[in-house]
Amino acid sequence: MEYTPEQLSRINELRNMTEPQWDSICRGCGVCCLFKVVFGKSRVYYTNICCENLDTKTKKCNIFEHRFERTGHKCAKVDLDVVLSDRLLPRTCGYVEYIFGPAPRAININWSHVMSANQLDSEDFATVLRHRIPGSTRWNGR
Repeated sequence: MEYTPEQLSRINELRNMTEPQWDSICRGCGVCCLFKVVFGKSRVYYTNICCENLDTKTKKCNIFEHRFERTGHKCAKVDLDVVLSDRLLPRTCGYVEYIFGPAPRAININWSHVMSANQLDSEDFATVLRHRIPGSTRWNGR
């Protein structure tokens, strides 16, 4: 993807931020903690299944400070590579909007329908796929 000069400037700003500056951009929406199903290079479906450590009422991780030690590979650090990948974060993410400007459409999630992964009988592909959110492939459009 080619970036405009303004986008490149924003990318460089993010690259040089301190951890508190970086963290201040997060809106705490919790969407990054929803399980995703990825088809090919660009089709990402979000599901109504979230990490077992996400509190769906507050949208906060219950083990945020120790999430990488306790979850291993399940939790991906939101860094500049993840922000620029256009696969793991929705267009409404604060980091994505910081670079690309306001998202063209809002994402409305009924969090009362979101369930924790530990509520599933199994985490196999077919089970997760049955819980995909219709229309969520449009959430990443840049």
